[in-house]
Parts: sequence; structure tokens; C-alpha cells
Amino acid sequence: MTNWHGHTSTTSAAVLAVLNKSRAAGTRFSHTERVLHTACEFWVAAVSHSLTRYLGTLPRIVLRDAEAAFAAIEIPSVADILRAARTSPAANTPTTPAGQVALEVQQALDDLEAPVDDLIGKFAAEQTWSRLKQPTFANMESLTAAPPEARTR
Repeated sequence: MTNWHGHTSTTSAAVLAVLNKSRAAGTRFSHTERVLHTACEFWVAAVSHSLTRYLGTLPRIVLRDAEAAFAAIEIPSVADILRAARTSPAANTPTTPAGQVALEVQQALDDLEAPVDDLIGKFAAEQTWSRLKQPTFANMESLTAAPPEARTR
């Protein structure tokens, strides 16, 4: 894991928007918002070396949710680490302390070279952009290139 200096401004802005939305009464998170929130929470726990506390007493469930989030964001290196930990004998033995599972995950993540925070930020930016996206010039050209009778239909 590279040295972490906090979330990028893009990631921070996207997470802040999700958190502000959660304060509004009766608001439900979209799938994308849940993915972003789960990935950010997990990654903060990983870089702050507080995975034991984050995984709590049900590490398999937390690992499964984080794995799904990183798979959805398309960060397979992290998703693979979480899947391996979740399916390991240690995670599936009730007597294994969550701290041991967290230590195994932490060691694997510490060796990771992927710019995970940047990838989370890219996902956040892409999701924001897709909501704001206007028709591209290519689409506009195809509309203007069509014969007038085709455009009126």
C-alpha cells in the first residue's frame, strides 16, 4: 500500500454528498452510493490500520460487502484479497479472532501497489459525470446529418 494522505478531493466531495444526502429524511441510497460508501469506509480502515475494529464480530459479512464494492468499482486486486480472506479457513472458523483475519488482510493490502484511492476517486467522478453528461458532439452530428424527414419522426 502506498503512503496515504487522505482521500482525494474528488472522493471526499463525492462521499460528502452521500453523507449529506443521508441526513435528509426518507432518502434511500442508490446502489452506486452504497458501493462508494462501503469502499471508502473499508479503505479508511485499511490505511489507518483499524481493520480489526472495522471487521467487528462478523468479519465474513463485512469482507463480503467490501469485496462486492471493490468488484463493482473494478478494483480486482482488492476484491481478490478480500475474497481470499473471506473464504479462508481462518474466516470460516468461529473460534478464530477477527484480529487474525484483519491481520492477514492488512498484510496483503500493505503489499498492494495499486493506487486504490485514485481508483475510488475515478469511480466517484465517473458516476457524477454520468449523471451530468450532455449529448456528445458526435451524437449531435449524427442528428444533423440525418435527412430532414428522418429528424421529424
